[in-house]
Amino acid sequence: MYKGGESGVMEAGNTFPESPEWNANWGNMGTLVPPYIRISGAKASAGDWSGTMVLDRMPVNVPGGNLSLDLSVSRAGKVGVWLEGDFGVSAVHYVNVSAGVPNHLEIPVASIVGSAGGLVQRLGVGLYDVPANSYETLFLDNIAFSCAVGVDGMVDGDSDDESRELVVDYSFSDVVPASPRRETRFRSVAATETSAAYDSVSRVKIADSTNADFVLAEQEHLQIQNFMESAELTPEESRRGWFNSMYLIERNRLRDSAMANPKALFYEAAEFTAGYDNRVMPVLVGNVDYAYRVCADTSCEVSDFESGRALLAGLPSSEVSGSVLEIYYDPYFIATNRSSIPTLEIHDGKRWVNVPLKSKVRVEFDSAGKNSVSVRLADGDMTVTQNIAVEVK
Repeated sequence: MYKGGESGVMEAGNTFPESPEWNANWGNMGTLVPPYIRISGAKASAGDWSGTMVLDRMPVNVPGGNLSLDLSVSRAGKVGVWLEGDFGVSAVHYVNVSAGVPNHLEIPVASIVGSAGGLVQRLGVGLYDVPANSYETLFLDNIAFSCAVGVDGMVDGDSDDESRELVVDYSFSDVVPASPRRETRFRSVAATETSAAYDSVSRVKIADSTNADFVLAEQEHLQIQNFMESAELTPEESRRGWFNSMYLIERNRLRDSAMANPKALFYEAAEFTAGYDNRVMPVLVGNVDYAYRVCADTSCEVSDFESGRALLAGLPSSEVSGSVLEIYYDPYFIATNRSSIPTLEIHDGKRWVNVPLKSKVRVEFDSAGKNSVSVRLADGDMTVTQNIAVEVK
């Protein structure tokens, strides 16, 4: 479940003062060898701290055996460990530990869950009777089940256990992509509209000379084209590129509601992706006709309008957890002022795969570190191939 720095998710409702550090390095502590999990903080009042975590290979079927883990604390005290899953919440296994001393726990699953075991979805940990204004730290490492079966029936430890099916709660939208209206799906509050570059008077004046929904400066047009054509980008440049390109278009609108708010789509996608620890992502698509200004004379006092087109894909995170990424093509995440819908192909690590609207594809990576997701969009006479850089962890 955890060994060597895999990321996890601390669920909402935890009472630890700070979020976990999933790749901590505070030196070797016996059986705890960096990287390991570090949870720490201080509170103004005394009390108990607790929280539940979703770890790398959860959910996992555990019919029996032991839960093992190594832990250490900065202050002597009581630590609790429990499991949550389709069986509900297990009993808590308590242990009294000394400060700075590594402890190896072997907890029989039957002793806290019952003899039948079950589908384990979360691991719970707690520190008890923590004094007020005392900075405390809990270190965790080498978390494993001795008898575990992946959700696809594969025994934990098999070489390709990361290829198992993810349990994802996702419903494709029926929205028409060209519609500017989007209901919030994964965020409680909708993103604000992008500030407009033109005031109402300027909009009317420019609209007298063009039928375009958006009018950009030539430099802004070149920025967008450079992103679409760039072969070598860092993961962070790839992540920001779609957002920044669509921002340049949206801010230069001549009328409101010309397309769905790309900023809102990006934030919605990022929220959904974070909920699945960057293992599942919707692809963001921009497909926009616009105009851009070019100088019509040497002094550039007079401008002409040229036609521009953005057809570009993006992902909401620069990081991928694990060797498999599941990508969804949902009309909700298409920002466009065109009636046509681009065809999408994604390279899954072995071959190009056609991804119809309202479907998904799994991309496999051979190694950790910088990788790329190759995406091909086509609409009408325009085809764009992008290599979206990601950091696989």
